[in-house]
Amino acid sequence: MRKKITGLFLICCLLLAGCSKAPELLDPLGFEENAMTVKRGDMYNIRLTENTVVHQTVNIKVDMDAVIKNVNVSLGDEVKAGDVLFALDGGSVAAQAAQIDEQIAQMQRDHAYLDSLSEVNIATAQAELAKLQAQGAAAEEINAKQEEIVELQNNYYQIKVKEEQELAELTMQKMNSGNQDTDITAPSDGVIMYMGQMGTGNVSGGTVLAVLGLADSKVIEGEYVEEEELTACDEYYALVDGKKYNITYDPPQGFQMTNLTEETVLQNTYYINEGADEIPYGTPVNVVLISDRKENILYIPDDGLYEDVDGTYVYIRDEEGNKVRKDVEVGTRWETAVEIVSGLEEGEIIYGK
Repeated sequence: MRKKITGLFLICCLLLAGCSKAPELLDPLGFEENAMTVKRGDMYNIRLTENTVVHQTVNIKVDMDAVIKNVNVSLGDEVKAGDVLFALDGGSVAAQAAQIDEQIAQMQRDHAYLDSLSEVNIATAQAELAKLQAQGAAAEEINAKQEEIVELQNNYYQIKVKEEQELAELTMQKMNSGNQDTDITAPSDGVIMYMGQMGTGNVSGGTVLAVLGLADSKVIEGEYVEEEELTACDEYYALVDGKKYNITYDPPQGFQMTNLTEETVLQNTYYINEGADEIPYGTPVNVVLISDRKENILYIPDDGLYEDVDGTYVYIRDEEGNKVRKDVEVGTRWETAVEIVSGLEEGEIIYGK
């Protein structure tokens, strides 16, 4: 019995001795001995988009409603400046011009009626104001009538502006109808890259009949980037075989090319400012987008930063070699790095994932 009690006592002593030692703190999940240096320099995000050097294009369209009598080109045809691409029915052009004349005449009659109505309303209000003043009406009533007259005059002015705009638009259509040839010709040498009108028949004004790729005129076209993203970039340029070319974004003009499956293809177009002669047609091009550029800042690799409910921090080693937490304030975050606003110095060593 004594031996059993002694054995139990020794076991208890060993357990108590083990419990008296505090457990070591565990490293955060994913922590490894990966030493990193706090650096100072320039940082930015970079994005590469895939593009190709192609012909600059121009839309071949009809200015007004018309009837296509003949289609003289097909997709892929090479044409010379002045070649007839589409022939219009001359009678339809004259009929459209006469219709515009009638619209202008009706608009002028409508404008005259609105003008006379506005003038009568203003004159009536002015007569009522004179009567109130002659009767010695209260100031509030006189002021209210004066405000009514001002509002009527402003409305009349706005009506006149709108009338002038409407009339100018119709007048421009009439001018275009007078300039509309019965033949639509190629404005330059080139190749037909898109056909919007494959056969004869009625077409509406503004319809794109074809797209002409201009000979000896190059642009860069390819991967779509929203205009807002381009505007926000610090810089963008073309990169061909390691050489940088300055380019200018050309916003779409209300028409997007379609491919052979008739699906809309959203693309970006850029003009090559200098050196286009050095780049053959069909050359693959990377358009490089630089954003969120910051110069002469402290930064660390993004996998050196930790974050919890208390904030952002890094791990360093103290004088005794122990890993300790150090809180930091961060700024801009890039894909592979984080700006350090405060909490670290250049050259410090941190330990990350």
